[in-house]
Amino acid sequence: MKICLISDTHNRHNDINIPESDMIIHAGDCTNTGTTKQIREFCEWYGNLNQKYKILIAGNHDWGFEKDILKHKRICEDNGIVYLQDSSITIENLNIHGSPQTPEFCDWAFNCYRSNSEKVRMMVHYKKNYPVIDQFWNDIPFDTDILITHGPVYNILDECFGKNVGCEELERRVNELDIKAHICGHIHHSYGHVLKNSTHYFNAAQVNDGLAIINDPILFDIENKIITLED
Repeated sequence: MKICLISDTHNRHNDINIPESDMIIHAGDCTNTGTTKQIREFCEWYGNLNQKYKILIAGNHDWGFEKDILKHKRICEDNGIVYLQDSSITIENLNIHGSPQTPEFCDWAFNCYRSNSEKVRMMVHYKKNYPVIDQFWNDIPFDTDILITHGPVYNILDECFGKNVGCEELERRVNELDIKAHICGHIHHSYGHVLKNSTHYFNAAQVNDGLAIINDPILFDIENKIITLED
């Protein structure tokens, strides 16, 4: 199966040339502010692509999915899109799990505290009752082959202005599992691919910080759960 990866399109989806593939995965931030109008426009475009399978998770900009998951998941389903929010699906023997949760950043959608100690410390200042992120990562099934999260693991494709900002708890959980591919976006500066400990890590962010499309979709083949990169 040939899989195409995109992320962080921020309403610029019409500027992307999507290559032929069997499945396309979007790792979040399909919109700028997550209004129903923006989500519907994206889903109509995404649903009209030629791929047989279309997978989507939300990102921290995609507010509509956090505010009313049922309404916006229905828009996805009406356009033939599988929306994953801390949930899983099996497609042609591939177990796929998706989550929009990210460590706290500027009080955007799907924000979480990195740890219980951070929650205690941060609530003193900000009074934001975010969940602690490890509860979501602990629920990732053991048989997951492809993991989609909006944000990266710590220290892999997570560098932002010279600082590693990925999630340590997500790194811990991925290291416990036999993940074939981890797909993320969120950090626009860190587009690319890394192979580490038999897991292929992909940051598929399409835009730069000015929200101009600068990166190509990423392609890989997976057969018998073995990944081969496309040129």
